[in-house]
Amino acid sequence: MKQSHYVRLSSVALALILSGLSAGFFATYQFSVIRGLAQVGDTTYVIIFQAINNTIRDLEFGIVFFGTAPAIAMALWTHRHRSSKTLLWLTMALLLAIATLLITFLGNIPLNNALAEIVPLTTDIASAARTEFESPWNRLNLFRTLTSLGALSCVVVATLPRRLRRY
Repeated sequence: MKQSHYVRLSSVALALILSGLSAGFFATYQFSVIRGLAQVGDTTYVIIFQAINNTIRDLEFGIVFFGTAPAIAMALWTHRHRSSKTLLWLTMALLLAIATLLITFLGNIPLNNALAEIVPLTTDIASAARTEFESPWNRLNLFRTLTSLGALSCVVVATLPRRLRRY
């Protein structure tokens, strides 16, 4: 195999891994953490969410979250001379990965930052904070779950052999 084949293979493998980890993270959060948090009281909800937001900013999450779109872009670049269908699927994957980032930066992070400011935490303050935060944040997380799952799906389709791809 030529070196360029290894580069293409490595780039798409990295795109698959990171988009899979990203989609898995958001889906797991959507299907378990949100449901678990819905069962706790307002003060506990705010305290737990503040703790999660304080601990999520780490190297591992950063690599997955910030690395997915560049990895897909690299796969798109290394496949630029491949079939137009491969390029189309990788382009859609990149757009969906960018949408995930935009949803997070324009929606979830401002909500997280507002929630972080909530101190001292009385029952009334926690209740009001949760009312302002929970529904919009959950809706945004659902959207980024869908965009990240969409990005992963597009990378998967782009990697399928032509004979298996009908679109």
